[in-house]
Amino acid sequence: MVDSDGPVGRPAWRREAQRLVAGRGRYVDDLQLPRMVHAAFLRSPYPHARICAVRTTEAAAAPGVVLVATGAELARVCAPWSGGAAHLPALRAPEQHALGVEVARWQGEPVAAVVAETRAAAEDAAELIVVDWQPLPSVSAATDALADGAPPVHEGGNLAFEMKNGSGDVEACFRNADAVCEATFAFGRHTGLPLETRAVVADWNSGDESLTLHVSHQTPWQQQDVHARHLGIDEHRIRVVCPDVGGGFGIKLHVYGDEVATAALSRLLGRPVKFVADRLESFQSDMHARDHTVRARLSVRNGRATAMNVDAVGGIGAYSAYRRASVGEGVMNLNLSGAPYALDAYAGRYRAAFQNRPTVAMYRAVGQPIATAVTEQLVDLAAAAAGVDPAEFRRANYIAEEPTKTLTGLPLSRLSLRKCLERLLDMMNYDELRAEQTRLREGGVRRGIGIATFVEMTAVGGSYYGPAGARVSTQDGATVRIEPSGRIRVATSATDQGQGTATGVAQIVAGRLGTAVEDVAVNFSGDTAAVPY
Repeated sequence: MVDSDGPVGRPAWRREAQRLVAGRGRYVDDLQLPRMVHAAFLRSPYPHARICAVRTTEAAAAPGVVLVATGAELARVCAPWSGGAAHLPALRAPEQHALGVEVARWQGEPVAAVVAETRAAAEDAAELIVVDWQPLPSVSAATDALADGAPPVHEGGNLAFEMKNGSGDVEACFRNADAVCEATFAFGRHTGLPLETRAVVADWNSGDESLTLHVSHQTPWQQQDVHARHLGIDEHRIRVVCPDVGGGFGIKLHVYGDEVATAALSRLLGRPVKFVADRLESFQSDMHARDHTVRARLSVRNGRATAMNVDAVGGIGAYSAYRRASVGEGVMNLNLSGAPYALDAYAGRYRAAFQNRPTVAMYRAVGQPIATAVTEQLVDLAAAAAGVDPAEFRRANYIAEEPTKTLTGLPLSRLSLRKCLERLLDMMNYDELRAEQTRLREGGVRRGIGIATFVEMTAVGGSYYGPAGARVSTQDGATVRIEPSGRIRVATSATDQGQGTATGVAQIVAGRLGTAVEDVAVNFSGDTAAVPY
């Protein structure tokens, strides 16, 4: 809630900006530690292949090389993981190692690591590793993966997960409709592209058997837990520091094999190891998103949208993402399709398919772009079928604005869809634009005017992240301290990837304590040794 007498909700100067534009940001790759070495990874050139043998003798003898490790060797010190979740018991989640062991299941999967005095030396040596590959049949498109006779990515077939939801008599609505609008939508793969690629410096201290990780990541507490579990280190002996993070977009929420491998390599060597993904590696290994084919229908009767049916197939790659299962995109799409509208019935079906491709996982606006694109394009078709202006059709079909829930069972707080629409139409001079559009079309100029409405879930809390074991949202803490000068200092585990976290926290604290924002200093280093859990 906005405090009319306080700073919350008011425009504020982003206090982080001046330091960053002055070039005083501190990123993982800026860190130079004594005795530090650099890791590079050999990645599979095949989408699916058996690893028959890995010969590393020549690479190990290359200049500057201090260690070469295969996936099988690293598996002795790094336990595998599974990307399942307690609230998704039907999800199949095969185990995954930090580096590929026996079989590589996507082009770009790391299968061996080289550690050398420089990154260039490590990359050169990685090219000297000889792998005896046995290429296996592969499958790329999700719909192909679910077809009869498709090459299996894992034993047991390629269907990873299936869910259905909704309520009401959809087929009766379609039978009684004045018009049924139907379309098939294809969404290609996306990935985030932060200016700072994924990066980690792992520093194992054999003196006190502790591990310090400096990592470009969004969730330091999760990373502490992950490395404790899979490297067999007591949690209190692991310190994770997330310094300035040059963009995240959700792709830096996840667990990556090459990052965990870097920590394992540091432990084997007893010295700091740095890995910074280059842009090509990022395209191959960062979490992907979208990758959906959706067939959807919307029925219209007497100018009202009455029912919606969604049948979606989504590819999740070779494995389910660890800690935030890969099916989140599809589940959110199914839950949010049609959400802004007062439908009488809704039926959704989602199938997730394994593919020989990089893993799909949570990425900015999980599922929302798919749900919105499908819903809003069908609504435009329905408005045309009903002979009603698209804006008026939306106004007449919006869901009730008092607290309610969708036909998929999602609770909704008080909405303001009609007020938002009115404000939007006023800001864009909608009637004038429509008139101009008509005039231009008479002269052969085609101008499009698009309107989209969506309902977004926010502050979903522990019920969403808790069952997945993802130590992130709703588990952040803060310590507020009054200095001898009377000024305020805040230490918080909430991290910042460029969105102004420190400024927002300062506004909240200043508003609560009745002081000026300028009197509040915020430390948001993401350091598990310095901020509360």
